[in-house]
Amino acid sequence: MRKNIKQLITVARENQIEVVYVQHDDGPGTDLDKSADNYEIYEEFAPRSSEKRFEKNVNSAFHPVTSLTKYLLAKGEKDIDRTSSDSQTGSYYGAI
Repeated sequence: MRKNIKQLITVARENQIEVVYVQHDDGPGTDLDKSADNYEIYEEFAPRSSEKRFEKNVNSAFHPVTSLTKYLLAKGEKDIDRTSSDSQTGSYYGAI
């Protein structure tokens, strides 16, 4: 699955399709703590400095608190492909 996610990101970039990242933060002392060393996005999928990165502490990336939906609507985006990875467990999963 890692290979597929990496290829998806590469193809999107090659075709000038924006890649946006969303990370979940459960707060201090949790497995998903943004101040922890393991919070960074897996290096093979890491965002470029020009790519948007949103953080969330709710169950949905599209919750108003993330401002992701507002950002995408302002850009006129209607089609979204999503892929996910869980660096905490080493699992990678996705949906296109």
